[in-house]
Amino acid sequence: MKRRVIILVVVAVFAVAALIAYKEFNRKNPRLDSVKPDLSVGAASMCADFAADATVAGQKYIGKVVQIKGRPTEWDMDNKVIVFTDSLTQISIRCSLDTAVMGNNLTTSDSRISVTGFCTGFNEDELIGSDIILTRTIINHN
Repeated sequence: MKRRVIILVVVAVFAVAALIAYKEFNRKNPRLDSVKPDLSVGAASMCADFAADATVAGQKYIGKVVQIKGRPTEWDMDNKVIVFTDSLTQISIRCSLDTAVMGNNLTTSDSRISVTGFCTGFNEDELIGSDIILTRTIINHN
């Protein structure tokens, strides 16, 4: 009797673990066009925050959905990247576009735009300039 109960408990534990692993493996990221941003900031202001203190700014921005407003300095349509550069701090915000949401009908412009993306990190390099990284970025059309 004891042996049967132990076997049933072990099988139940493995079944629950397999179900959790299956759900996590197949989990989808939320689409950012339906998520409210945690922070809304201008591109120059975000660059200035990282220039002042990268550790504090990292705690403020990294791991959060951020809405950025500004004038893009570079549109890389081959790699689906929009870049905002602050000439004072030599820090750039590199926004990798979410092609699942955007599709291929992307137009470049010299005007101010608003983008929303997930801030994943900060690559600091004093020689060539530092980068703030946003992934799964969408362009807000409002």
